[in-house]
Amino acid sequence: MPRYVFILVFMLTTTKVVGQQGVCAIDRNNYVYLGLPNPLSIVIDGVKQKDLLIKTTDGKVVKSDSKYGYEFTPNKLGRIKLEVYKKGILIDTFILRSKHAPDPVARIGGKNRGTIEKSHLRANAGIVAGIENLDISGSYPIGSYSLMIIRNDSMIFSQRVEGPLFNDSTHKAFSELKNNDKVIVSNIIVNRHFDTTHSTPVELTVVTK
Repeated sequence: MPRYVFILVFMLTTTKVVGQQGVCAIDRNNYVYLGLPNPLSIVIDGVKQKDLLIKTTDGKVVKSDSKYGYEFTPNKLGRIKLEVYKKGILIDTFILRSKHAPDPVARIGGKNRGTIEKSHLRANAGIVAGIENLDISGSYPIGSYSLMIIRNDSMIFSQRVEGPLFNDSTHKAFSELKNNDKVIVSNIIVNRHFDTTHSTPVELTVVTK
């Protein structure tokens, strides 16, 4: 029977899941995250990594060039089972836990808050939403958002946009921005792999030269 034990390594650098003969290490996280490529390392006593075959029906495991050796993308929440084979023989089983990643953060030109130069703002095609503070590369498509421009505490422009891109009206409004105008993007709907969520709003103050 498979067993699972979580051992938290010093400074939270790696979480290890102990199997019957080996160890499965998850980079800097207590969980694997649904729909994202999680760095994964599996070490079996006396067996070279190149001789291992990892199987699961709960996602996809692929070899990677990272120091961990594998990336695992789970396709469900909750209990995850990984089976390790050598030459067609099952030699170990690991039990992981999968959950949603933290809500994504939307950005324009790499910024979510603070100031942005007008020329930099205008150079962007739209907004993007990505994952922060995780050693996982990943981004989510944006379904829709609301954009406002505030000048001297008065709203001078407002629209609801489908998709991540700025439309012609947005680009025209950006071309007319003045110093200290505020660009606020809110009610950002983000499409995750199995549901939708909201991203944090974007609030930028325009700087002109």
